[in-house]
Amino acid sequence: ACELKGHTDWIRSLDFSLPISINGEVNNIFLVSSSQDKGIRIWKMALRSSMSNGHGIDRKGEISLSSYIEGPVLVAGSSSFQISLESLLIGHEDWVYSVMWQPPLVASMEGDAYYQPQSILSASMDKTMMIWQPEKTSDVWMNVVTVGELSHCALGFYGGHWSPNGDSILAHGYGGSFHLWKNVGNDNWLPQKVPSGHFASVTDIAWARSGDYIMSVSHDQVFI
Repeated sequence: ACELKGHTDWIRSLDFSLPISINGEVNNIFLVSSSQDKGIRIWKMALRSSMSNGHGIDRKGEISLSSYIEGPVLVAGSSSFQISLESLLIGHEDWVYSVMWQPPLVASMEGDAYYQPQSILSASMDKTMMIWQPEKTSDVWMNVVTVGELSHCALGFYGGHWSPNGDSILAHGYGGSFHLWKNVGNDNWLPQKVPSGHFASVTDIAWARSGDYIMSVSHDQVFI
């Protein structure tokens, strides 16, 4: 149906946005992709025309060659979408394993309408997570928040997730660890306590005599 070229290594994550209105254009859907080439790409899917109009589509229903000069066209049902590269995000220093749009927020008091915040969370093997947003005056996507883990046992982040209201972000690491940050105000993201455990083989466990707790020891030289 359509092929998007640009990444030079394995694509690790994809996420679609809800329709976003920009500069009066409606029904723009955005696809964000991340790769082992350390880059993040945002693809814009603009509603182009219906097949009945025949714009950019010949009588046989095939997409004309001229449309590919502007970018590939995706035909979906009775509509077609012009796809173009909206932005290339460079900032991570290692494989980008995860990208995710901020979850939609309620736009009406009745709770029956939602809007898509223009905010993307990325997680990388460079032990950082970044939040990307378009700059208000130029619409250029920028890295506005960077959080990370400097521990020697953190070998990178395999994925990152937003909380439903977008005020917290959670990463899960190579060693099975969780890392949580919360926005306490004015984009001040502070680390929070999270469930933790061993990151190497557990060699022994024992219950307390009272039965109220259990102790474990591991090759990671930690007992919990």
